[in-house]
Amino acid sequence: MKTIKLLLSATLLTVATSASAQFANSGSSGGGGFSLGTVKTDDYSRFKVSYLTQSFSFDTSYSYDSESLKGVSVEYLYGKHITQNLPLFIEYGTNFSWGFSKETYDHDDVEVKLNVMSLTVPINLAYKFSVNDDFSIDPHIGIGARVNLLANESYDDGYYDESYSYFDKDDVGKDNTWNRFQLCGQAGVGLCFQQFYFGYEYSWNFMELAEKTKLNTNYISVGINF
Repeated sequence: MKTIKLLLSATLLTVATSASAQFANSGSSGGGGFSLGTVKTDDYSRFKVSYLTQSFSFDTSYSYDSESLKGVSVEYLYGKHITQNLPLFIEYGTNFSWGFSKETYDHDDVEVKLNVMSLTVPINLAYKFSVNDDFSIDPHIGIGARVNLLANESYDDGYYDESYSYFDKDDVGKDNTWNRFQLCGQAGVGLCFQQFYFGYEYSWNFMELAEKTKLNTNYISVGINF
């Protein structure tokens, strides 16, 4: 929770500082003033691919080790300019994520695999701080509606192969059954150089994935604006 609050505070501070600086710059007259760059208000589309890591968090009185996941995601966003004088945008689109893990236990030759897939519709408030005509810093914060599509785990000891779904209470029990739908939040920052995008985003759950269980995601992204 402290990490989330710190990230949110940093993102909001960046947006507020950038907005104040550009607003002051746009209202100043010429003659020796320090320029913070041009204000860009063009709508945009963005396609990006991300490397992701996911970790479980548990709201319990005790803690225990849990496997983490690595994976990839692809996302399309459209940025719509919403103010007259400031480069403030609403972003919306679609994100498909696939996280997976593989563990091997040598003492009994058991291989355990977990695959998790989800589809998210994010809605962000983004600010484009233009350093110059070619480079901008783009912080954002938002919410998302996520549909969990797949959550399968399998065990293989070389003789017997078993798999089950976390959406089936007959397989994992009522308390461990995952929810199909979740509301989530995300915050991050991107660097745009001409049409190229490089960014980081952290996503967390407002709703539980399962009882007292949430899944947090880090994205490191590259993309293109068009």
